[in-house]
Amino acid sequence: HMFTAGNMAFFDCGNLHLLLGQAEDGKQATGGSVLYFRVSDIEAAHNALVANEVQIERPPTATHRTEEHELWLAFFRDPDGNMLALFEERATG
Repeated sequence: HMFTAGNMAFFDCGNLHLLLGQAEDGKQATGGSVLYFRVSDIEAAHNALVANEVQIERPPTATHRTEEHELWLAFFRDPDGNMLALFEERATG
């Protein structure tokens, strides 16, 4: 277990991060899984997606902070409409 934020729990499974969570209040849960891709510069990766006309759902946003790092996430959709995400962990020290 890495950390819990709201109704989400993040787990480190080797080279894979797993998010378990519940649908937001009043919203119906949908099927499928979100794949998170680690990047070293989330703004540059996001700008590359925008330049390639990828459908952006949420631009880079700081979503969680610990003493060691700050977690940044950005969400986008692939050509089939599946949700995918970028993440960057920035050192806070």
